[in-house]
Amino acid sequence: MRIPAFGFRRPVAAPRPQPRAVAPRPADSFTPAAGPRAATAAARATAAAQAADVSAVKTAYQTHLNREPSAAELDKAVAFAGVLHAQGKTDEELRNSLAFVIALSPEWQSRDAYRNSLGREPSADELKSAVTFATSLTDQGKSVEEMRAGLNFVIAMSPEWQSKSAYNDMLGRAASPEELANATTFATSLRDQGKSVEEMRAGLNFVIAMGPEWQSKSAYNDMLGRAPSPEELANAVTFATSLRDQGKSVEEMRAGLNFVIALSPEWQEAHRPKVSLDRDAIYLQQPNGWSCGPTSLSMALAASGVRGADQGTVWEMVDALGARAGVGTPGGVALIADVARRMGVNAEANGSRDAADMRAALERGHGIVVNGDIGGGGHFIYIAGLDMAGNFIVCDPWRPGITSWGDGELEAFTHFGNNPPGFAEIWPN
Repeated sequence: MRIPAFGFRRPVAAPRPQPRAVAPRPADSFTPAAGPRAATAAARATAAAQAADVSAVKTAYQTHLNREPSAAELDKAVAFAGVLHAQGKTDEELRNSLAFVIALSPEWQSRDAYRNSLGREPSADELKSAVTFATSLTDQGKSVEEMRAGLNFVIAMSPEWQSKSAYNDMLGRAASPEELANATTFATSLRDQGKSVEEMRAGLNFVIAMGPEWQSKSAYNDMLGRAPSPEELANAVTFATSLRDQGKSVEEMRAGLNFVIALSPEWQEAHRPKVSLDRDAIYLQQPNGWSCGPTSLSMALAASGVRGADQGTVWEMVDALGARAGVGTPGGVALIADVARRMGVNAEANGSRDAADMRAALERGHGIVVNGDIGGGGHFIYIAGLDMAGNFIVCDPWRPGITSWGDGELEAFTHFGNNPPGFAEIWPN
């Protein structure tokens, strides 16, 4: 039986695989970056750069804030550094920028305000309070300048700043650590009592003014019109402190300082009675031709404030000198000086005829009775002092119109004739 061919077909041969077409590669298209190793190297470079930025940020925080940055601060600062690197900034520019940004922060401004205002770092509590206050100002939209002004103002209201300022204002120096501690404690107690800043400062000023140093400085200013030298101040403070330690009151301390200063040559000279230079107030004309000596001495005594500028004084001096008609004054400048001393003033006779010696006596604040000659025998005149131009203020009892001489005119008077030369230097006790 022939089997019918139903349902069967000749198998069809499978197509033979053909080679896959590959696009031709450009000769220079192969680079190492395209491989896994290149990607790893790039990742390492990125990590190294980020690590460098982290280190730079931490260093900046340690340098400017003396602490590590918080995680949030670190993230922000590193992101900021990345932006700067993307802009092509150098490492130095990065460090400067980090320092600038940190310096604008409430924390840096708080620390710097304490350093500038009080010369020290804030305590942890002070820093926390200051940063909170400065941050509140920033949150209110205040500028960095306004924030800093606010910090300075608050610090200046503190007992410590007021104590430092009081010492500088009252004594011209900084308080010692012990003085500052005591003053701050006192000022804090006033603040805690509810006193205002003005009352606190007034209290500090009062306490400092009761101290030996302030009293010594004030005594010199009042008594001599000047500040004491460092050596004078040291001696005065030592003396005033000894009085205080003896239980003396501030009034007694000051009286003691005044007494000691009043014994000094400077005070004695400054408070020595001066002769009057007011020619109109002391000038006297001699009543006759032979009483020039008594009249000149009378003007000297009036200038020293021990006699009146009147004819009664002239006749008193006529008797005291033994002056009389036909003789005049029976002696020279030594007799004038002797009688002047008996009248209660200081007097010294000087045999010089030279204007320079007479000028020196007048520059000491003394008056002089001078013996010379005007062509008719010996003649005494009184010279009260020197005027603003340096000329001699002449009081000639015989010639009231002569009021001023230079050196040449005075020496022409003293060198003329043969009368005993010299002058009597007279000044108050």
